[in-house]
Amino acid sequence: MRWRPCWWLWGRWASAPSDDDTAEPVEDEWVPFLSGDVGGYAALAVRQLGPEHTDRAFDALLDRLPTVDGDRSLTLLGAALRLAFPGGPPTAGAPVETLTPRQRRLAEALGSSTEPWLIDGQEFGNAAELLSGYGLPQSRAAVHGYLARTP
Repeated sequence: MRWRPCWWLWGRWASAPSDDDTAEPVEDEWVPFLSGDVGGYAALAVRQLGPEHTDRAFDALLDRLPTVDGDRSLTLLGAALRLAFPGGPPTAGAPVETLTPRQRRLAEALGSSTEPWLIDGQEFGNAAELLSGYGLPQSRAAVHGYLARTP
């Protein structure tokens, strides 16, 4: 039997919230990559499903992003940024009105979610670094201010 990508399975994994970050590996049920973060692994793989699934993949990532923090948020955020900016990062400081609808949705999700910005309840500098590589504001408050500049 040949394995083929199945959108519903990857989408379910990519959008499912993490129930227990402390769960121990179970033989034949644990993925050692990314410390067992199957949702993060799926997030990295959704681009391989092809362009016909990009919208659904992006929706799945945005569904999960507000539910994860720390390293797990970086995996999802990186995957979402690559889908939102398929041509690569824009010029730093690009006006908010130049964002595509997908880019704006990502910025809005980041502005309304606290978890992706945190690790163990503290601000997580790695998220800010990742966003700076795409010319986006580097804090939740700065994202709010950036989005408020819409003409």
